[in-house]
Parts: sequence; structure tokens; C-alpha cells
Amino acid sequence: MQNKGNALKHLKLFEEILEILFIVKVCLTSIWFWVPILYAVYSIFQIWILVYIHPLTILILPTALIVYLLILDKRKKTFKGEHSTSTSLLLKERHIYSAYLKGEFERRQENEEKEKDF
Repeated sequence: MQNKGNALKHLKLFEEILEILFIVKVCLTSIWFWVPILYAVYSIFQIWILVYIHPLTILILPTALIVYLLILDKRKKTFKGEHSTSTSLLLKERHIYSAYLKGEFERRQENEEKEKDF
């Protein structure tokens, strides 16, 4: 009889532990458990920002970033404008060289000379 009583107590304890673990699982997987925690973290973070970061930094940093990006964009446009002609010349030279390798370059020169003679 004693063994049955102990076994029943252990079984009841095991079921209670499983119920507690199930409740913990349900709470941790529910969004409503995390909403107040996330709000508390957000509030503490806002207070930390208020104390440790100067308000002008929050205004100046994005402005400096925008100015830097505008300067970078202007440099990119001027670089593109300066080097677009040289790129087209390079492609033209490459085309002439490949035509020369194929023997077409000499034929083109001969045709141009014949056209000048007429």
C-alpha cells in the first residue's frame, strides 16, 4: 500500500510539473506576454538616450550624413561626365583593334582611299 501511495504522489508531482511547464510555454509563446516587456525595454532605452545622448547630436548627425551623400553624388556625376568620352574612345579603339585582327581594318582603309579618289 505504501508503494502505491508513493507512486501516486510522484505521479501527481510529475503532472503538476508538466502543467507548470505547459503554462510557462504558453506564456512565453504568446505575444501578450512580450508586449509589456518590450514596452519596458523601449521606455528604458528612451530614458538612456535622453540622459546619455545630446539632442543636437540627433539633429546634426542626419544632416551631416545627407550633406556627405550629396557631395558623394556630385563627385560621382562629375567623374562620370569626365570619363564617359574616354570610355567611348576606348571602346572605339578596342573595336578597331579587333577589326585589325580580322583583317577588316586594311580593307576599310582601302575602301576609304577608293572613295576619296572618286
